[in-house]
Amino acid sequence: MPLRLIREVLEQSDRPRVPRREVLARHDLPANVLDRLEEIGVLSPTRAGYDADDVAIIEAIVRFRAGGYDEAIGFTVYDTLRYRDALAPLVEEEVRVLLERLTGEVEPEKAVEIIRAGREPLRELIGAMHSKLLLQALERAT
Repeated sequence: MPLRLIREVLEQSDRPRVPRREVLARHDLPANVLDRLEEIGVLSPTRAGYDADDVAIIEAIVRFRAGGYDEAIGFTVYDTLRYRDALAPLVEEEVRVLLERLTGEVEPEKAVEIIRAGREPLRELIGAMHSKLLLQALERAT
């Protein structure tokens, strides 16, 4: 399975990008916070703007801030690095396993289909497992 082909197909996203000015107009987020998220690599916009994952991250941060997770009590954009750093090894392992299981076994088009189909269920699985573990840890701490 040529990795180049899979990469090209995955990069040909049918999801439009959202320009920075639109993100700032649509969301209650200071421009300097957006700048910092880009500088630390949490967001990776192109000239065309932010992809759907970037926008989802922005929206989550806006909801955190609205709920009280803000600089006044010590929460900053740098807290996002904890999640990025924790997820990076998991993602590397996922890629290794995917390539190991798909290479030579599945046609490239089918591999891309499998990878795309797994995106949303994986988000839900990780979110649900995180929530469950967080509640368990809070119960143990109290």
